[in-house]
Amino acid sequence: MARNYRTKNGISFGTGVSDLSGLNIEYYTTSLGTTTPTVIGLCSTSVIRSAKYLVQLTQVSNNQVAELLTIHNGSSASVIEYGNISTGNTIVASFSTGITSGNMVLLATLASAITTNIKIERTSIGI
Repeated sequence: MARNYRTKNGISFGTGVSDLSGLNIEYYTTSLGTTTPTVIGLCSTSVIRSAKYLVQLTQVSNNQVAELLTIHNGSSASVIEYGNISTGNTIVASFSTGITSGNMVLLATLASAITTNIKIERTSIGI
């Protein structure tokens, strides 16, 4: 039996997927050096309902990776961190979410003001 695949953003999906227009996968990098909560992810509440983040943080001798889910109802947002591991004795950052100017934002708060390189993969699903 021949398989029918569709591809979006370099990923192949089987015939069980009927609509790919609401799926978006992005990869980006940033760096922080402050303990002030800082936006590291942003998506429009009129376009995106939920997102999954894979966040890798690298400091001089401490590394962390976290997996998070976010969702909103248009006026408030929620986040759950269901995977987190670090190579040092403490976590590099903690995460929170909220709604700001019509966008659902993911914020990172560093545990210490050490320059931290951050790599982020976000998979989001439209409304």
